[in-house]
Amino acid sequence: MKSAKEMNEYLVLIYRMAILMLLYSMARVGFYLFNSSFFPNVTFEGFLTIMKGG
Repeated sequence: MKSAKEMNEYLVLIYRMAILMLLYSMARVGFYLFNSSFFPNVTFEGFLTIMKGG
């Protein structure tokens, strides 16, 4: 069985990865908002698909 310290390290890793994913998603939304004129055919549903799939 893993010690409490080892489990804590994994939780911190997961927490940091979640923060990075949140920041990355915010950067993608910001990029789209600032450059939306370059994507005239992308609807809101299309944007959600892009956010979901990459």
